[in-house]
Amino acid sequence: MFAAMRAEGEAAPPASAAPVTADATKLPFDLQGFDRALVDAPCSGLGVLSQRPDLRWRAQALPELQLALLRSAAERIRPGGTILYSVCTINADENEAIVDASGLRVQPLGEEWPQFAHPRRPEFLLTLPQVHGTSGFFIARLSS
Repeated sequence: MFAAMRAEGEAAPPASAAPVTADATKLPFDLQGFDRALVDAPCSGLGVLSQRPDLRWRAQALPELQLALLRSAAERIRPGGTILYSVCTINADENEAIVDASGLRVQPLGEEWPQFAHPRRPEFLLTLPQVHGTSGFFIARLSS
């Protein structure tokens, strides 16, 4: 990816950024001390049913994997670092429940993005197809 960026004249990533191919639940020990981490976790996809109607019959919640990914990221960020947890579902078992089970501190987002504030938990963001004209997404900003 970075080579393609350079070939097309785009700015190269900072020297501190490097791609890694690994199982995110079993990252190499030397990958730690990050300022920020993005956990765009696999999920049931219930927020994208308009693009994937087949999920209506095949969707499976993945809370164990989602929590493992979030905990792995938490182990890799420096104290006070930030994790952005994102899933394309509106299923509370994959959203709020995962964040609550993680034990991480929530950094509220609703005041920064009030149009997307979660209706029951305004510290999180939740986009809804019928309200926002987008796919359904849940986003939480967390810290250790």
